[in-house]
Amino acid sequence: MRTAILFLMAGTLAACGQDAERSIATEEPITAEDIRESAVAGEAAAQSKPQHGFRVYPGAKVTASILNGLTLIVETDASDRELAAFYTRELQRLGWTEISETEGETNGSIMLEGRKPSESGAFMAVGISKSTERDRVFALSFIRAEIGD
Repeated sequence: MRTAILFLMAGTLAACGQDAERSIATEEPITAEDIRESAVAGEAAAQSKPQHGFRVYPGAKVTASILNGLTLIVETDASDRELAAFYTRELQRLGWTEISETEGETNGSIMLEGRKPSESGAFMAVGISKSTERDRVFALSFIRAEIGD
């Protein structure tokens, strides 16, 4: 599952609105064309919100939105650790528990994972990837999946 999520995040960043929220396990596969067609930037992205009830990090400027908020590109003075702390609290606010955190080995990425005991198989991930080309720029991905037994 983690590989699928990281692949989606990488594909989304490489490409850098759909109305329905996406779920890896229950939707058709997301294609590169879906990503290209859904991407908005600049002023058009400024009002974009993350999917699944998450909030934008306070003071962050949304500069691009992909797949209607499945991934947001933001500029912020916050560090990746500050973003991780905020989105850990967001997971908790939204009722996700059993939260774990994994740091990427190569590109300064952080993956937060949450589960809901009340929803067997429900899985939520928040990916935080720091840009290697621009300071203060991060990709935030919000991915919900259902894991079968």
